[in-house]
Amino acid sequence: MTTAVASAAASTSTAQSSAASAGLNENFELFLGLLTSQLQNQDPLDPLDSNQFVAQLVDFSAVEQAISQTEALEQLVAIQAGQSGSVAVAYIGRAAAVRGDTANLSDGVAAWNYELQDDAADVTIRIYDESGDVVREQELGPQSAGTQEFLWDGTTDDETELASGVYRMEVVATDGERESVEAEIAGYWRVNGVDFDSETPELLLSRGRAPLSDLIRLRDSF
Repeated sequence: MTTAVASAAASTSTAQSSAASAGLNENFELFLGLLTSQLQNQDPLDPLDSNQFVAQLVDFSAVEQAISQTEALEQLVAIQAGQSGSVAVAYIGRAAAVRGDTANLSDGVAAWNYELQDDAADVTIRIYDESGDVVREQELGPQSAGTQEFLWDGTTDDETELASGVYRMEVVATDGERESVEAEIAGYWRVNGVDFDSETPELLLSRGRAPLSDLIRLRDSF
């Protein structure tokens, strides 16, 4: 099945480059026809200037080389698309961290990644439900710049267990001067499939979809 899906991805990408190649071949054949016609119909008493003829041959060679390069590029694109499709299919069934501040609480766990742009003297995590209410706030203290991971057990500040569903995380981080430190957030979702109908593969998540370029990290489970 992996091979079939990868082939579909390769076919989609190759079709786009083949259209450009077809136009180039058409221009090449037109150029060759004009050059041949010119040689056949030139005046024997006033033949084509040798310099002009050499210049046209150079143009002829350049067009031929461009066609060869385009065909080679098509092959590379097809190979790359097939490899990308094979890799993406291997993500199915795993937990993917994709850009965005929401994550799915399931079986008593929800998880996020966040990347601090600078060192933070104080980091606080806030979890919101779908109504926009804060259901959990947790102070984590100082953290270094870079990628961090936060796992939530689905309980509120008073240890009440919440129902499964979609929750949003906010990272409030400040440095030693009490200036805000930016954090890029990625929430974890289960990968249920891969869609190859778009120009680039898209992950079909347990809630919605995301382009493959939004993928930050993968985990087998929590």
